Amino acid sequence: MTPTSWRTWWHNHRVHERTHGTKHMVHPAVGPMTIRYEALALPGDDDQTLFIYTTDPGSSSHDDLRLLALWATQQL
Repeated sequence: MTPTSWRTWWHNHRVHERTHGTKHMVHPAVGPMTIRYEALALPGDDDQTLFIYTTDPGSSSHDDLRLLALWATQQL
């Protein structure tokens, strides 16, 4: 692909923004976790997005996230 055709393709390329979904992560202390997220656009400010991360109640990811939060508060 030539630089000109690349620029043309990229200019016309529409990136799909995800507003919700699931992330699979591996934390070094607690191991694999599954976290759901939602992205909320803030009215009146196109430069900011609020992300909300949650886990399924009762899941091992939920327990691991609570443990990490507890550790974080003890480090203060």
